[in-house]
Amino acid sequence: MAELTGEKRHKTNRGGRVQRLLYHAPDNPNQESPFDRAIVQVVQGQNVSIVSPYIGLQYLHRLIGLSASWRLISDVLEWLSATPVRERGAVYEFLKIHDGLVHHYPAIHAKAVVSRVGAYTGSANLTDAGVLRRTEFGVLLTDPCQVSEVQQWFDDIWGQTSP
Repeated sequence: MAELTGEKRHKTNRGGRVQRLLYHAPDNPNQESPFDRAIVQVVQGQNVSIVSPYIGLQYLHRLIGLSASWRLISDVLEWLSATPVRERGAVYEFLKIHDGLVHHYPAIHAKAVVSRVGAYTGSANLTDAGVLRRTEFGVLLTDPCQVSEVQQWFDDIWGQTSP
């Protein structure tokens, strides 16, 4: 069986576009998270656009702290229903404080983090468990054309939604 390192670099045949496939090695759950490493690379000091239906407030605060600015699209009702009751007040407070920066998009299930330096997308929810501990799969895009396309997708949804 091939050894799973948690990160592989690939080039496509069209234009030499580079992307990294990301995953937790099933036999080494204690390794550094390739998802977290990729997301931090995208977010660090950047204007960032985030899409996720399930978000851990602690993880989101970390991303916000690393970014220059941010916007979030989420299925807010799903986010709240998946949040433990004892933590919902903190999410409500977060939404109130950051009014205008979070847009509700019903039934969105995509997970993506994009800035001018890259775009991460994958199966991992933006929670500590999803990004740091679960067996997930994702990709980090760094080709400017692909990153621009993901950003345009985000902007199109943002323009169709409201806080």
